[in-house]
Amino acid sequence: MRRFFCSLRGPHFGELSRAADMPLRRMRRCSTSQSGGFTLVELLVVIAIIGVLVALLLPAVQAAREAARRTHCVNNFKQIGIALHNYHDAHRSFPSGEIYHVGWCPAPGLKPGQPNVVSFAWSGLIITYMEDEQTRKLFDKNLDANGWGVWGGTTNVNSAKAGAIRIPPYVCTSDPQNELVTVSGTYQNGPHPDDDWWKMNAAGVADTRSAWIIGHSGDCPIVNNNGMFSNARRPLRTKGVIDGTSKTLFVGEVTGGESGSRRGRIWPVWSLRATISGINGPGTIPGSGQYAGLANDWGFSSYHPGGCHFTIVDGSVRFVADTIDATVLAAMTTRAGGEMLTD
Repeated sequence: MRRFFCSLRGPHFGELSRAADMPLRRMRRCSTSQSGGFTLVELLVVIAIIGVLVALLLPAVQAAREAARRTHCVNNFKQIGIALHNYHDAHRSFPSGEIYHVGWCPAPGLKPGQPNVVSFAWSGLIITYMEDEQTRKLFDKNLDANGWGVWGGTTNVNSAKAGAIRIPPYVCTSDPQNELVTVSGTYQNGPHPDDDWWKMNAAGVADTRSAWIIGHSGDCPIVNNNGMFSNARRPLRTKGVIDGTSKTLFVGEVTGGESGSRRGRIWPVWSLRATISGINGPGTIPGSGQYAGLANDWGFSSYHPGGCHFTIVDGSVRFVADTIDATVLAAMTTRAGGEMLTD
């Protein structure tokens, strides 16, 4: 902005006649001045406006990111459902929730005289159908001479290393914990003593009460269950889901400890849960702010606001709210309870 300042030295305008007779001793002096930039007040106003715009846009950006992460999780659970059904097509049944048979944890349906059979969870058994060639080649589903599978330690080295591989469909991008978690000193796969196997954000729906036999929480899976997964049970086929494959929960989201805690669920084994504690219940970080440990039935949880995802037996994926009635959640858990559910 340019401003022109002109001053006349001489008589007032009312004295023009005198001015005409006077020697022309005045000069018109015009000077120009240029001012640029903002004043302090203007700058503060602009900053305030930008702050308001950021405050208005940030929640929308965060919501868009969370929507993308939820879509990613839906895709993950869809892949899990497809792998389970591919397993069913190949074996004419769904996989056992866990195959765990030792002295303190007898499992039915195993060969007489077999001292130990400690194999893998459903999440390890379907790796062949997850289109992960690297893990499939490394993962050894055979048992060693003592009947141990992935727990064979030094005798089943390949599977112990496979447990340290990150399986993308088993990991939720909304979970800040992205790390190896502790299993035992035998399986260390990282610089920290607790860097053992990769954490997992999915667990099979085992029962309405507990995924474990009472007194052996965390190391002896339930046998007489009412959900989809149990310990070395007779083969379960789709026709055994009397309540309907479109109304029965199959696999759900779970969370572990805080980032850096190296505590949580692992994908080769132990990937079972019950629904007794609801969704985002006590003992979970989304529900109470604290992780109560692996061996307890703290139910399903996620970092998605308001609930978590489940793969349904028919292969579809559903987001179940954490405000769901406990009776309804239990009815969705059982495969042959005879409950009447409406969409």
